[in-house]
Amino acid sequence: MRDTYLDRDRRLVSQGIWVRRRQERSATLRNSSSRLPPSELTAWQAKIRLSGDYTDSQFEEIEGKEAVSAIVARHIPDTQLEDLITIADLNTNRRAWCVQDMYTQHSVHVMLDEVTAAQDVNDTDSFRHEIGEVELTGELASGEDECIREEDKQRAVEGMRRTLREFMLRHSGYFQASRNRSGS
Repeated sequence: MRDTYLDRDRRLVSQGIWVRRRQERSATLRNSSSRLPPSELTAWQAKIRLSGDYTDSQFEEIEGKEAVSAIVARHIPDTQLEDLITIADLNTNRRAWCVQDMYTQHSVHVMLDEVTAAQDVNDTDSFRHEIGEVELTGELASGEDECIREEDKQRAVEGMRRTLREFMLRHSGYFQASRNRSGS
């Protein structure tokens, strides 16, 4: 994946909003003897922090150019996507698994990412970062009453947080960071 993060004078980031253009490139196996040509998908996304920190965070995720444009305009009036500038351009090689948690009946996504600066792909001395992510997602129906919707979001966040905490405790041998943190 290539993620290009965009902002204007860090005004979105300072509000806990991350806007990105994601380009995914994948090769799909047709059968064991031939491969389809690689395909590429470009998507606009915004992640809006609902709560948490860098180790334990909860986000609302917005997809699509029109929806992301609306978020940008709401938080930086008179600004369009085209007015934003690149603040980070990263390549990610991802390994991912979907784990069906038999205790909660949820699908938990586990990802291991190796991240490098996009412009320095072949430079071994450039920025390189590895990160693991354990993710649980859900969808909420949008309502007309914004207050009820916010309450629903917070209730969902707390339930998902509890589910992930329990999952990570049951599998604590795989998640060293969870043993070093108190409370979550």
